[in-house]
Amino acid sequence: MAGNLGYYKSNCECNLVDYTYLPLRNSTQQIRLVELLPAAENDSIRVMIHHTDLPLLTAPQNPLPRASFEQVEETLPPRWSLRQNPLGQYIFENQDTGKLQWEHPKPDVDHSTYKLPPSPKEDFEPKYEALSYTWGSNHKLQHIIVEHARPALATDNQFYSAEDPETLRQITAFKLAVTDNVVEALRYMRYQTRSRLLWIDSICIQQSDDVEKSQQVSFMPVIYRQAYRVVVWLGPEANGSNHAIQALQYIGNQSEVDAHSASWIPSPDAVEFEWADTTVKLPYDEDTWKAVLALLRRRWFTRLWVVQEIHLANTRPGAIIQCGFDFMEYVDLKRAICCLEHRILPSEAVKQVVAHAWRLLRLTRDGIFRLVLRTVMVGRDCEDPRDKVYGMLGLAPRQLASKIRPDYSATVMAADAFRTTVLAHARQVERLELFDLCSLLGRNIGGPSWVPDWTTSHRNGSPWFLGSQFATGASRAHFNYDNSKPYTLEVLGIQCAVVSRVSEPLRSEPNSWDAVLHVRRWQPQHLDLDTALYEPTGEPLRSAYGLTLINNRIKERWPQYDFLPSQDHWLKQDRNDALFGSHANLEFDEQRESRTRERVSTGIQYALRFCQDRLFASTHEGYFGLAPADTKSGDIVALFLGCPNPIIIRHKGGISSYQIVGECWIYGLHDVIKLLGPIPSPYRARAFYTSDGRENYGFVNSDSGELDKEDPRLEPLSSTTWRRIHQDVDGDCPMHYDFFQQQETGQVTNYDPRLEPEILRERGIHLNLFSLI
Repeated sequence: MAGNLGYYKSNCECNLVDYTYLPLRNSTQQIRLVELLPAAENDSIRVMIHHTDLPLLTAPQNPLPRASFEQVEETLPPRWSLRQNPLGQYIFENQDTGKLQWEHPKPDVDHSTYKLPPSPKEDFEPKYEALSYTWGSNHKLQHIIVEHARPALATDNQFYSAEDPETLRQITAFKLAVTDNVVEALRYMRYQTRSRLLWIDSICIQQSDDVEKSQQVSFMPVIYRQAYRVVVWLGPEANGSNHAIQALQYIGNQSEVDAHSASWIPSPDAVEFEWADTTVKLPYDEDTWKAVLALLRRRWFTRLWVVQEIHLANTRPGAIIQCGFDFMEYVDLKRAICCLEHRILPSEAVKQVVAHAWRLLRLTRDGIFRLVLRTVMVGRDCEDPRDKVYGMLGLAPRQLASKIRPDYSATVMAADAFRTTVLAHARQVERLELFDLCSLLGRNIGGPSWVPDWTTSHRNGSPWFLGSQFATGASRAHFNYDNSKPYTLEVLGIQCAVVSRVSEPLRSEPNSWDAVLHVRRWQPQHLDLDTALYEPTGEPLRSAYGLTLINNRIKERWPQYDFLPSQDHWLKQDRNDALFGSHANLEFDEQRESRTRERVSTGIQYALRFCQDRLFASTHEGYFGLAPADTKSGDIVALFLGCPNPIIIRHKGGISSYQIVGECWIYGLHDVIKLLGPIPSPYRARAFYTSDGRENYGFVNSDSGELDKEDPRLEPLSSTTWRRIHQDVDGDCPMHYDFFQQQETGQVTNYDPRLEPEILRERGIHLNLFSLI
């Protein structure tokens, strides 16, 4: 090791030369690594910065074969069953005793046939850890000491350049300004007797070089994937953090999730077997919940970059969470937060913080990018607004990610980066799935209205997104974009209605009586809910109005969710906190009305969350529904092919130029009714979530109970040259898809060819080309 420690401590800020970065030879293949040198607790932070090539990670040679789930099942003795957790570990269950164990019940079965194979990271070089942390303030800089790199790791002969290289060769150390958070993390992570090899973005990327920064940001998914381990630094011990980590680790160790049934089961190592039942109240006192609340409110849980950092982490060995000198496995934290998210918690504050943490932890890499971008719109902070997209590319599906290149040059604004992303996504999935993220309300950036502003926290004016209405089915988008008119996007669709009346938007918290009373005033007063019909569909008005308020989220439509009310139960509203109907007109005593923060029942609160920061809109054509809070009379309700929900648009500029106001939920435009007409009896649409988080739908025959993907309103495939096929789905596929193959040419599409413009026109549908600006 270099130098005298006392010299560094006394001369770090006064006598040392500023460290100068040497350019990377190839910033898409080469990285810098920080070697954190050993020292005593209070000594100065000393590091070496090395340049190294990062080869692509390859699977270990001749890995031990591992039996599939079905193959292991076949080896089980009678009365034993097999489970599998999300990590891929097999769990063996004795059906007679309920006992769960990690070991095969037959001791002579070779462990290597069912245990997870060795991690490929064990032998990968360079073996480094990637740090996930919050940068801290650029106004609170401290200096660390950078020593010369060791030749064994260096790939460049000369590390520093200056006017006097001969003088620099005599210098053994330099100073480098870093934020206080980095210094704090390094102090806690430093070993006393051996070095530690780390990748830390603020040190390993030359932040003043926009070209290098752009290239290295593109390379970050590889850097985190190939790190031996990701270390999450939450900060020093404070506010009972050690107690919180112990509690969360204990909770996470008690249960496992069955990956096939998505149900909770006790862990084979569990002490509290009953905790797998999410209705069981956890026996923690107020001080414990306070400590958990304080830990989950730490800034790391609000930062944007940590989202991809933690999800790109290797699962074996898994990421670790460090707070002070206390550690816990990331997988235990994720299980604990998931467990808390699905049970009754002691307060609304704990519930909200847990929900925020769960939105961060539940994402998956290579998943549905639309869901990733929805997640970062609220509660995810970053210094550079372009990072709202660039910081998420590690979680984007591979084909889409390859089409979006980070560009931190001064000429590229956030609006430019967002527009590039929208176009790349639309071209990849052949859908306009990001339109539901667009909103005029609370917009902070310039650019066209058809580009979402991911820097805003309004989420289209509401904390909840509206669910998919399947308004255009599995149709593909048809749009034109001309680089010479960068603010204009021409899209094909249909004008459905013109807004005639709007209510006052709901601004009250959804768990308050004020919210209940406000929504009650939306009920149409000139019509009787029990005798009038909803003109666009011919259904009873009570049904159309009630299902509108809850976004059609009833048990019959979404049978996967037991907590949803049945349609009959919901439409009765036979309760004091009713949102509509005769009970909604009851007078309440002053004491009850003053309790504005009192929780209302779960079903009502669920509907109020959809209504929050939205208004009730009616149209000249007789439609009504929930619309953005800034919707005005004269705004237009439009359907765009390849867009799952109707969109409110507004005339701007020329006759055919429009701005997107935001998504809406209009009863009678769901389930492709506007394009194909009502669903014939005895069929009924049924929606469901797929295992990868997509919303999809099919048609159930009320007489037979059979569910079919085929829409009874469409021409039978047998009379066409197309046939439905199965194809594996990945993140580069659209949210709503069907795969079809042209039998003569072999062409495969992810959209229904029977919903193409020429076919719709033959059905009498008048399609328009809208110029969105």
